[in-house]
Amino acid sequence: MNLLLRIHNYINRYAPSENKLRQYLSRKNHTLNITSFLNEIWYDESIMCDLWIASFLATHKWEREIREKLLKKGFWKWLVEKKIIESLSQIQDWDNYKWEINAKIDSLLEKGKSKKMIELLLCEKYLYFRDEIRLLIEWKDDDASLEKEAKRYLEKYDISDFKEKMKFYAALQRKGFSYKKIWYFLDKVGEKNTTL
Repeated sequence: MNLLLRIHNYINRYAPSENKLRQYLSRKNHTLNITSFLNEIWYDESIMCDLWIASFLATHKWEREIREKLLKKGFWKWLVEKKIIESLSQIQDWDNYKWEINAKIDSLLEKGKSKKMIELLLCEKYLYFRDEIRLLIEWKDDDASLEKEAKRYLEKYDISDFKEKMKFYAALQRKGFSYKKIWYFLDKVGEKNTTL
């Protein structure tokens, strides 16, 4: 396989920074004038950086993580900063993520997660949208999730026994449900002990 084809495959596969490409070329051909060769094949490091940023945005990486990964890949710091500033609107654009986040909230509620747990999970993943996520979750109802989890734990714990009942409460509170909500649920199903 000739050198040009190898380099073409390397660029297509790894989208390398200029530094990484220079290292690769020096390993493959010691007699090559690398600068003139890069000009000859029209190599543009800016395009490679754009490809990586698009990839990171598709996987919902946040700004600091994108910056660290690009610098680790050998891209120049000034280029990384320029590209991050250009793509910052995509990183922080709520409209791009609103429907996806709403669908994830609904999916997690169906799986029996509490609003508090959903908020923790999503706010960790989508750092820029904490306030929007909290507002979105505020309008959701996790009563069905509580009912699902409570029924599961009612099979496990005998709530007529005080210690078992406390374990029941603790298990649901670890899942993110409030004591008051659990108490109201038990009151609704007629299982509430009058001593509580």
